[in-house]
Amino acid sequence: MELLMFVIAVSLIAVVLAVFLKNGRMPVLAMLVSLAAGILIFLKLIPSLVKLITEINSLAQSANLNIDYMVLILKVVCIAYLGEFAAQICRDAGENGIAQKVDLGVKLVIMLLALPLLETIIETVTELLV
Repeated sequence: MELLMFVIAVSLIAVVLAVFLKNGRMPVLAMLVSLAAGILIFLKLIPSLVKLITEINSLAQSANLNIDYMVLILKVVCIAYLGEFAAQICRDAGENGIAQKVDLGVKLVIMLLALPLLETIIETVTELLV
Protein backbone atom coordinates (compact mmCIF):
# COMPACT_ATOMS: atom_id res chain seq x y z
CA MET A 1 0.00 0.00 0.00
CA GLU A 2 2.91 2.31 0.77
CA LEU A 3 4.31 1.73 -2.71
CA LEU A 4 0.99 2.61 -4.31
CA MET A 5 0.75 5.81 -2.27
CA PHE A 6 4.27 6.77 -3.36
CA VAL A 7 3.46 6.16 -7.04
CA ILE A 8 0.25 8.17 -6.80
CA ALA A 9 1.89 11.05 -4.92
CA VAL A 10 4.85 11.34 -7.29
CA SER A 11 2.54 11.08 -10.30
CA LEU A 12 0.19 13.80 -9.10
CA ILE A 13 3.02 16.15 -8.15
CA ALA A 14 4.71 15.59 -11.50
CA VAL A 15 1.49 16.17 -13.44
CA VAL A 16 0.80 19.45 -11.63
CA LEU A 17 4.39 20.64 -12.19
CA ALA A 18 4.39 19.54 -15.84
CA VAL A 19 1.09 21.29 -16.59
CA PHE A 20 2.30 24.43 -14.82
CA LEU A 21 5.55 24.41 -16.80
CA LYS A 22 3.79 23.76 -20.12
CA ASN A 23 1.42 26.64 -19.49
CA GLY A 24 4.40 28.80 -18.57
CA ARG A 25 5.87 28.07 -21.99
CA MET A 26 8.60 25.79 -20.67
CA PRO A 27 7.79 22.50 -22.43
CA VAL A 28 11.35 21.17 -22.13
CA LEU A 29 11.27 21.50 -18.35
CA ALA A 30 7.82 19.91 -18.31
CA MET A 31 9.18 16.94 -20.24
CA LEU A 32 12.15 16.67 -17.86
CA VAL A 33 9.80 16.68 -14.86
CA SER A 34 7.79 13.87 -16.46
CA LEU A 35 10.93 11.93 -17.25
CA ALA A 36 12.31 12.40 -13.72
CA ALA A 37 9.02 11.28 -12.18
CA GLY A 38 8.96 8.21 -14.38
CA ILE A 39 12.52 7.28 -13.47
CA LEU A 40 11.86 7.89 -9.77
CA ILE A 41 8.77 5.67 -9.85
CA PHE A 42 10.60 2.99 -11.81
CA LEU A 43 13.51 2.98 -9.35
CA LYS A 44 11.07 2.68 -6.45
CA LEU A 45 9.41 -0.31 -8.17
CA ILE A 46 12.63 -2.26 -8.74
CA PRO A 47 12.73 -3.93 -5.28
CA SER A 48 9.12 -5.07 -5.72
CA LEU A 49 9.92 -6.43 -9.16
CA VAL A 50 12.90 -8.33 -7.75
CA LYS A 51 10.69 -9.78 -5.02
CA LEU A 52 8.08 -10.81 -7.59
CA ILE A 53 10.69 -12.51 -9.76
CA THR A 54 12.13 -14.33 -6.75
CA GLU A 55 8.68 -15.56 -5.71
CA ILE A 56 7.82 -16.75 -9.22
CA ASN A 57 11.15 -18.54 -9.42
CA SER A 58 10.49 -20.19 -6.06
CA LEU A 59 7.03 -21.32 -7.17
CA ALA A 60 8.43 -22.74 -10.39
CA GLN A 61 11.08 -24.70 -8.50
CA SER A 62 8.60 -26.06 -5.98
CA ALA A 63 6.30 -27.18 -8.80
CA ASN A 64 9.24 -28.77 -10.67
CA LEU A 65 8.59 -26.63 -13.73
CA ASN A 66 11.28 -26.12 -16.35
CA ILE A 67 13.08 -23.02 -15.13
CA ASP A 68 14.05 -22.06 -18.68
CA TYR A 69 10.42 -21.36 -19.50
CA MET A 70 9.96 -19.28 -16.38
CA VAL A 71 13.07 -17.26 -17.24
CA LEU A 72 11.69 -16.71 -20.74
CA ILE A 73 8.35 -15.53 -19.37
CA LEU A 74 10.05 -13.15 -16.94
CA LYS A 75 12.27 -11.76 -19.71
CA VAL A 76 9.26 -11.15 -21.92
CA VAL A 77 7.37 -9.40 -19.12
CA CYS A 78 10.38 -7.22 -18.25
CA ILE A 79 10.95 -6.29 -21.89
CA ALA A 80 7.28 -5.44 -22.30
CA TYR A 81 7.29 -3.20 -19.21
CA LEU A 82 10.52 -1.45 -20.13
CA GLY A 83 9.37 -0.98 -23.71
CA GLU A 84 6.06 0.47 -22.58
CA PHE A 85 7.91 2.81 -20.22
CA ALA A 86 10.15 4.03 -23.05
CA ALA A 87 7.22 4.39 -25.46
CA GLN A 88 5.24 6.42 -22.92
CA ILE A 89 8.20 8.75 -22.41
CA CYS A 90 8.28 9.27 -26.18
CA ARG A 91 4.53 9.94 -26.23
CA ASP A 92 4.85 12.40 -23.34
CA ALA A 93 7.45 14.24 -25.39
CA GLY A 94 5.02 14.36 -28.31
CA GLU A 95 7.00 11.86 -30.37
CA ASN A 96 4.30 9.36 -31.30
CA GLY A 97 6.22 8.13 -34.32
CA ILE A 98 9.22 7.16 -32.20
CA ALA A 99 6.90 5.57 -29.64
CA GLN A 100 5.42 3.38 -32.36
CA LYS A 101 8.92 2.28 -33.40
CA VAL A 102 9.71 1.41 -29.77
CA ASP A 103 6.51 -0.66 -29.63
CA LEU A 104 7.46 -2.42 -32.86
CA GLY A 105 11.00 -3.10 -31.60
CA VAL A 106 9.69 -4.53 -28.33
CA LYS A 107 7.31 -6.86 -30.19
CA LEU A 108 10.11 -8.03 -32.46
CA VAL A 109 12.44 -8.74 -29.51
CA ILE A 110 9.67 -10.66 -27.75
CA MET A 111 9.04 -12.75 -30.87
CA LEU A 112 12.77 -13.49 -31.16
CA LEU A 113 12.84 -14.58 -27.52
CA ALA A 114 9.82 -16.81 -28.08
CA LEU A 115 11.34 -18.66 -31.06
CA PRO A 116 12.94 -21.45 -28.97
CA LEU A 117 9.63 -22.05 -27.22
CA LEU A 118 7.82 -22.14 -30.57
CA GLU A 119 10.38 -24.65 -31.88
CA THR A 120 9.83 -26.86 -28.83
CA ILE A 121 6.05 -26.75 -29.31
CA ILE A 122 6.36 -27.64 -33.00
CA GLU A 123 8.74 -30.52 -32.21
CA THR A 124 6.38 -31.83 -29.52
CA VAL A 125 3.35 -31.66 -31.79
CA THR A 126 5.28 -33.33 -34.61
CA GLU A 127 6.37 -36.16 -32.30
CA LEU A 128 2.79 -36.67 -31.15
CA LEU A 129 1.52 -36.85 -34.72
CA VAL A 130 4.17 -39.34 -35.88
